[in-house]
Amino acid sequence: MPGTPASAAYTDEAYAMTQKGQAEIALGAGLVFSAVGGLFGTAVLMVSAPALAEFALKFSSFEYFWLVLMGLTCAVFISTDRPLKGLMTLFLGLLDRRRRASTTRRRFRASPSAAPSCSAASA
Repeated sequence: MPGTPASAAYTDEAYAMTQKGQAEIALGAGLVFSAVGGLFGTAVLMVSAPALAEFALKFSSFEYFWLVLMGLTCAVFISTDRPLKGLMTLFLGLLDRRRRASTTRRRFRASPSAAPSCSAASA
């Protein structure tokens, strides 16, 4: 995956191999192992997706809150050079999440298609 520490190590090794005149081997190895890793990752997700879906369906608003908080906290740690900017992102993200949740609830309550229709049963 581009941008990860593992790809940085791969880039360093590929550069060293290119300097030795083995650029084709470096590119071939990168292609083959990238394809194999992609296929393996796809297979793992196909096998584990039903179990993950069952687990995710059991989430309540409590778990979603902590999941969002964890993700936004990661944003704070990523922006360590500007901690104030990271904290502002955290609080704005929490406010945005609350706004979206209340808008979705209002829209569901006001929607006439959400309520069951009795006209079909009486006809």
